[in-house]
Amino acid sequence: MLRPRVTYDEIVERVGQQRYRAACECAWQRPFGDEWPDRLDMVPHELADLWNDETTSLAARLALALRVYREMPCYANTMDAMHFFDEYGPAEKRMLWDAYRDALDSPDDRLAEPVAYSLWVDYFEKRDTVEEAWREMLLEPTDRRLERLLHACGPVPWKLKEPLFERLADTPRWRPFIRQALDAAESDVYGQTDPTAAEAWRRRLNPAS
Repeated sequence: MLRPRVTYDEIVERVGQQRYRAACECAWQRPFGDEWPDRLDMVPHELADLWNDETTSLAARLALALRVYREMPCYANTMDAMHFFDEYGPAEKRMLWDAYRDALDSPDDRLAEPVAYSLWVDYFEKRDTVEEAWREMLLEPTDRRLERLLHACGPVPWKLKEPLFERLADTPRWRPFIRQALDAAESDVYGQTDPTAAEAWRRRLNPAS
């Protein structure tokens, strides 16, 4: 395995310690989806240069990128990890999915929301990654993770997400989340639904209607 050549200190120095700290503070302070201040908006993209150092193992680059994400949680800091997904072996995939599960389990939305968005737009919308991503996110899920997955599962194929609906439907607290998932399946640009089954689910969740 290649020895790491690019280090955390080196990539921080590339953008400047002051800019790096300011970008971290901004990521934790701004609501998800809000624009960055002009002087900071390019910091995550400059940090993505770490992926270009092929003298560093892919596992080391991913570990470094995940550290940056934890310090500066934003969608931009997930994008390049996705771009290299096809090159990952079992160890890299385990590292990525562990980090995503941990983020979705977090009580802090600032850490969880960019990951949920990454799943929705990068992994759930793609035919060659959705099954693995969905399966991995459902490993020993917490309630908090299930809530976030139901919110983001619009692009997940019906045959994959309906078993989760069945698993949760008898517990009243989950019914609003299932309704939300049904709405997303119909309204998302790449939403996946079965119209007949979805209508049956709506009658089941709203028996008085």
